[in-house]
Amino acid sequence: MHCVLKLLPDQHAVRELILTGKKIGGEEALKMKIVSAIYPADTLFAKAMEMAQFLSQKDRQTYNLIKRGMRNDLVALQQNLPVL
Repeated sequence: MHCVLKLLPDQHAVRELILTGKKIGGEEALKMKIVSAIYPADTLFAKAMEMAQFLSQKDRQTYNLIKRGMRNDLVALQQNLPVL
């Protein structure tokens, strides 16, 4: 998980989360740009399905290449992190 946090833009917040293990809510996660949107529980499933529908309309081959590239970046980042 910490390798994903290192990709976030607010590195001060990242260090705080890593060092403290602090739990944060949706508003704070949105402010830290950890999530791109927050929704009330009663609309969350519908919004997730809306996003899934949107993504399913993308060209499958292009989308798979994008996901593979993102995954490879995470693996490379994780392999280059020092062991604590």
